Amino acid sequence: RNDIARIGAPTASGSVLHRNVGSSYRRGIEMDGRWQLTPRLAVGGNAAWSTNRIKSFTDSSRGTPVLRRQVEPVLTPRFVSAHRFEINATSMLSVLLEGRYQSRAYLDNTSSADRVLPDFYTMDASAKASWSRVAVTVRGVNLGDTQKYGSGSVSSSGRVRYFVLPARAVYATLDVSF
Repeated sequence: RNDIARIGAPTASGSVLHRNVGSSYRRGIEMDGRWQLTPRLAVGGNAAWSTNRIKSFTDSSRGTPVLRRQVEPVLTPRFVSAHRFEINATSMLSVLLEGRYQSRAYLDNTSSADRVLPDFYTMDASAKASWSRVAVTVRGVNLGDTQKYGSGSVSSSGRVRYFVLPARAVYATLDVSF
């Protein structure tokens, strides 16, 4: 209810006006947990499943009004999840492995098969070494160099645009306490 979406008529500058779609719903379940397997090893994760619909609305975003029914809202995946493995190898060294999955989502409020953000999975890892007042962290992101899209949109002319996930990268951080 009272879901604001880009469904209005295009303006002279090409932007699409936002309007209230009226009746809509977002229902689902979310779980989150962490389990300390041993004093040095823990696993955890979360997951969310949802069903999301705009029951009906008049879409004027492409110029000619079209009545749309039972469409999925823009950028609303049905399933997202993350997992992590935490290893405290010693009192001075810890290692973390994390993964994230997102199911496909639509790039606009039409549920059109040609306007889809594909599903993706990424894996990150980090290691932290600490001594007294100094800590060094090395973090690797997108370790599999997944060449997928993290988000996207549809331009007012109807062109599909994607935002590519960042490429594999490694960062180092030095933390000194005074």
